[in-house]
Amino acid sequence: MDKSPVLIIGGYGDVGFRLAKILTSRCNTPMILAGRNRLSAENAAAKLGYLARGIGLNAEMGIPLNLIKSVKAIVNLSEIAGDRIAKECVEADKIYIDASASHKYLLKIKKTVEQLGAVKGLAVINAGLAPGLTNIMAADILNRHQCSKDIDIVVSLGGGVRHGLAATQWFLESLGEQFQTRRDRINQKIVTGDHWKIFSSSFFQQEKVWAMAFGLPDQIAIADKYPQLENARSFLNLEPVWLNTFLRTTMTNGISKLISKYAHFFANLLQRIPEFGNDNVFIYIQVRSKNGDETHISAFRGTDQAELTANMLVAGLLCAEDSSKTGVVDLDDILDLKRSKAALAEGDVSAHAFQTPRFMEIST
Repeated sequence: MDKSPVLIIGGYGDVGFRLAKILTSRCNTPMILAGRNRLSAENAAAKLGYLARGIGLNAEMGIPLNLIKSVKAIVNLSEIAGDRIAKECVEADKIYIDASASHKYLLKIKKTVEQLGAVKGLAVINAGLAPGLTNIMAADILNRHQCSKDIDIVVSLGGGVRHGLAATQWFLESLGEQFQTRRDRINQKIVTGDHWKIFSSSFFQQEKVWAMAFGLPDQIAIADKYPQLENARSFLNLEPVWLNTFLRTTMTNGISKLISKYAHFFANLLQRIPEFGNDNVFIYIQVRSKNGDETHISAFRGTDQAELTANMLVAGLLCAEDSSKTGVVDLDDILDLKRSKAALAEGDVSAHAFQTPRFMEIST
């Protein structure tokens, strides 16, 4: 196996540091932790031992070609310059993995790499939890129930986790934007917050969950791969209940547009307040037949979103190394549900006092 380093852009962030910790401890992989703040990168690397080093790097200014050639893979957690970095990676026969949840950003990466034609390297997008694990779970249930015509994906996140500045700002910006989804056999755009749906299941902590239609890119990636689907929709729920209620209120009275406009300010503000609630992660996928007489549900329950995301990225990286595919692919093109379960279960062993990530399936 190639023992060249893995470069993580955003390596001293929550997900990046956990990813580096897993790769150094479990895979003995050398790491380069990169970010704009060189001192933060060096301090984070020092905690990982001799296998890691930290560097200052502004991805917007580009990555030196000699640095790209010196690593086997780049994992980009910054949501910056993904199209350019992915292009340079695949042209240099390297692996590029991007954990962004922005459809526009990922689409730009996909188009850029596809326009290159034949390349030796591999770019992996829709990697992480949502998108990522959601796509893998959806592919698994749709492949086993091929008569399904509708799919709804619900991602429920606890407010007890502080997300990074870039991810928080992206979420707030999304509150005032349109996003693409599949409704009535047509890929169409709707406004965030215009559609809410109640999901009833004992799987959630509440009997009924209000979830907002949201622009996660998994719904379009799934719709493109399964053209028989009439509806492919992603929804977002926040915990605790009051936080989700507050979100519904802002979406119905126009405040969301103000939040979206000043997303950078509000994102910085949220970085300064304490976390609230739990760190639960629920993924609930429901597929239905055309006449509605069959419903199948696949669900996942875990905690600590950053740890789960890091473990999915590790699994994706290892599969990318073993894959013969080139160009640009989604995570579910190289990683299946069985291996995802194994990766999450293995990650749960690492001294965390939370319940083992749990999958379940229900058919009616």
